[in-house]
Amino acid sequence: MYSSRFFSTKRTVSDPNRRLNDGFVADRRALKGLVSFKKKTANWSVEFERKALHTGKVRYDPKENTITLLDVPDDMRSELTEEISDG
Repeated sequence: MYSSRFFSTKRTVSDPNRRLNDGFVADRRALKGLVSFKKKTANWSVEFERKALHTGKVRYDPKENTITLLDVPDDMRSELTEEISDG
């Protein structure tokens, strides 16, 4: 479900030989990249949890270089439907 980078970081942080203080607090921004994708272009932005790829809620087709989002919320579905029907 999680990327190998996540488990590598988890092993590193939990290694007793590292002698991290019990009060160690990781930088939330740095950890976010291990559990989610967030990208932005001039025309769109997208953010989703990595687990969405593994549970089938987000699909990536490397051959076509496309991302498909599934289970679109009803309010967004209505907005999108209205937008494309306005022509």
